[in-house]
Amino acid sequence: MSTSAARSTLAETLSDITTGLVVDPSDTFGSLSAVVAASTELLPAVAAGILIADPRGGVTVLIASNETAQFIEMLQAQYEQGPCLDCVTSGQLVRSDDLTQEDRWPDLAQAARDAGYTAVDAIPLRLGRNTLGGLNLFYSNDTQASDDDLLIGKTLADLTVLALTQDIPTHREALFTRATLNALNDRVLVGHAIGMIAGTLNLTPDAARLRLQHHANATQIPLPRLAAAITDRRLAPGELATPSH
Repeated sequence: MSTSAARSTLAETLSDITTGLVVDPSDTFGSLSAVVAASTELLPAVAAGILIADPRGGVTVLIASNETAQFIEMLQAQYEQGPCLDCVTSGQLVRSDDLTQEDRWPDLAQAARDAGYTAVDAIPLRLGRNTLGGLNLFYSNDTQASDDDLLIGKTLADLTVLALTQDIPTHREALFTRATLNALNDRVLVGHAIGMIAGTLNLTPDAARLRLQHHANATQIPLPRLAAAITDRRLAPGELATPSH
């Protein structure tokens, strides 16, 4: 991709995310979906996920770009080890350029290698002096992010925080709690719908996720609302629009 085309893609993607934040600030899950999608479109990462400090305690997976990344993110929370946990504790960028040589989180590193990831970056989600979670970028084939890539990653992390803390500047932490719980509920709902689609249409979970996302984009229906229609059986999986590629 030429420099001009790359800049155009960057500008268009960031514009789409910020426009979504302005036009419909209530669609937190949609904004977060756009962030993880942009992480793999704009950066050399093959997958991305967001781990967040759960208002109920501990950390939890808010969203991931695919099922494999979501599994690795869930392992970080289960093992209580990994780049994002260190990122939340330190409030700093945490990098692992070679997971085969990683000894800070042996169990997590092994699972990530088994999933095909060779490196990972965890970018802090910061609100004031607090670190609320991390944006995790997973790489394969010895690909690493440049300084410019990490700057874009930080921008995406900041947009994540904005998505979770909109509308009431003086009550941002209360809004963060409510938005986080809503997004977690939406993630469970979308996951249930993906399972129903995969089972009904004999698709892999990633193919089912793609089918659901494609239909949401084609119809301009928010992903959680579309997922609810699937789980409530108001819309049959076979009625979803089929991606053209």
